[in-house]
Amino acid sequence: MEKFSLKWNDFHSNVSKSFRLLRSEEYLHDVRLMTEDYYEVSAHRLVLSASSEYFRNIFKHSNRRDTLICLDGITKSDLNNVLDYIYLGELQIYQDK
Repeated sequence: MEKFSLKWNDFHSNVSKSFRLLRSEEYLHDVRLMTEDYYEVSAHRLVLSASSEYFRNIFKHSNRRDTLICLDGITKSDLNNVLDYIYLGELQIYQDK
């Protein structure tokens, strides 16, 4: 039997666009993150797990559907910067941050 090789030529570009859309739109969220200054934001377990061993380990050990993760020492600004970096793959930030 003959084997075919299928390749999605712009796969990486498409995934990047999808992550960008997920970051900017409010749907399919399945985890909430809260900062030390009580700012709460929703995110996606899959995206966080793919980019962070810390989050991957939390989700491996939690079977709860509505997970809230409290991030001590992280401010609203810090969290938004981290999420932009995770979802968009880049970040413009001042050196002192």
